Amino acid sequence: MRKILLSSTSMVAAATIASYATADVSVTGAFDWKYRNISSNVAASDGTQMGTDNEVTISFSEKTDSGLTVSGRYDLDADSNNIDESSLSVSGGFGTLVMGLDDGVSDTFGVHEQDVIADEVHLGKFSAAAIADGSATTTIGIATNAGEVNISGDDNKLAYYTPVMSGFRAGYSLSDAGVGTAGDNVTDLGFSYTMPLEGGSVLIEYNNVSKDGDADDEEYKATNYGVTVAMGAMTFIASTMNAEEATVGSNILTEDIEATGFGVSYNMGGGLVLAASTMESEDAADVSNGNKEKYSSTIGEVSYSIAPGLTANLTYNDYDYKVGGAGTTADAGKITQLTIAASF
Repeated sequence: MRKILLSSTSMVAAATIASYATADVSVTGAFDWKYRNISSNVAASDGTQMGTDNEVTISFSEKTDSGLTVSGRYDLDADSNNIDESSLSVSGGFGTLVMGLDDGVSDTFGVHEQDVIADEVHLGKFSAAAIADGSATTTIGIATNAGEVNISGDDNKLAYYTPVMSGFRAGYSLSDAGVGTAGDNVTDLGFSYTMPLEGGSVLIEYNNVSKDGDADDEEYKATNYGVTVAMGAMTFIASTMNAEEATVGSNILTEDIEATGFGVSYNMGGGLVLAASTMESEDAADVSNGNKEKYSSTIGEVSYSIAPGLTANLTYNDYDYKVGGAGTTADAGKITQLTIAASF
């Protein structure tokens, strides 16, 4: 009797495995080792440090008889062993529907000047979403690039993307904070339009994100748009962003950040890419003695492909932070970082 039971169990297991075998499965990894030197006029920011940024992604995809493509994606932070993203998507002629732990559509349609830079080296204390994402106690609310503000992060959400139609694509996502915190819902919308150019292409991108406020949280909204021009070996980006925050029911802004930026990269051939970017942001809501809170950054980078899947990046950032009315400390300095990146 036991032999029959074991045989039956084996047959069921084999059938189950066979049913999954029809799906396309891929496992990819990205592993970065970093060495950073910070020369700052603030002692707490000064010094050298090493770090890693490693992740593993498992993806499943299967096309049904009805023509739909069903996919699953599991992204794991290999350093902390925490889940970064975990989502289900269904796509077809209608577009793509994504459900689960994933970025909002502002990430898909976001653009900023440092997109030409492989490693954006900034001090972690600066963030345009500092108040909106609840990290205000440890983070200074100022933009370090003229790009999208990902307020909801990888929170559970529902997102929809249209198919590409004559170069146009749009999307909308909703992150529902749930019972008791329903006022903290985040909505994203965005679109892009791409068109060919003799010897290259032009890509225009726009996104807007808003967070509803409640009794213990403030309203927040941000807009970002820009253009990317690719011509042969050269890529040029110009972008701008605005982020505003206000107490619920009030038109007095507690954050009013504006930023502009420009970036350019050139593929020299032989695996060598040179890139540079510059940006400036200011917060008109944080003013001290007539001076607005400001952040500026100029980045230069040399990237070299050592072998397929193995790259070395040397990045230099000259930054300057000026205090407004936020009660923070002015900071200026230089960051140099070497990154060895491997992808599989």
